[in-house]
Amino acid sequence: MPKQKRFLEVTLIALAIVGLVLSVGYTSRKGATTQPAAAPLKFEATAARYERGRYLVEGVAHCFQCHSEVNWEAPGAQPKNGRRGAGTIFVEDGMQWLVAPNITPDVETGAGRFTDEQFARAIREGIGHDGRRLFPMMPYMNFQQMSDEDLASVVTYVRSIDPVRNVVPKTAIPEMLKGILPPVLDA
Repeated sequence: MPKQKRFLEVTLIALAIVGLVLSVGYTSRKGATTQPAAAPLKFEATAARYERGRYLVEGVAHCFQCHSEVNWEAPGAQPKNGRRGAGTIFVEDGMQWLVAPNITPDVETGAGRFTDEQFARAIREGIGHDGRRLFPMMPYMNFQQMSDEDLASVVTYVRSIDPVRNVVPKTAIPEMLKGILPPVLDA
């Protein structure tokens, strides 16, 4: 098991570096992809969206691999019981400054007060609910072409998970990395 854990750690770090390089080159040229809507974006929760969102979040997109404390001893490195979506700090990966936030619907410590539009912007553009640039380990550049329906499904499903009270700090990107991140163009 330790070799598998180390492989996953190295893979996550490699993905972060590749994502950073691709993001800097791509988003600095392309800019924001979602235009502000005249009316606030709001996704209707349906059974079909819930099922599609569950498939995307827990499967294809692997959202809970980063946004949860993971049990590395369990097959598939599943989130620890009661911690699904509650966020984590990447201490074991040597990046104590990097935090995947609590995306559960907890209104005090999670994403319970985020609008659908804020979720969509984070997923597609890498812009947090507070307007800051997200670190490219959040693979927003891979989600820029996600269909509107899949985006609605992801948001609908994440809103349906159990709220978890878990205070995590904001990511504190080291100064040496801040200079190479693309700016937020329209915050």
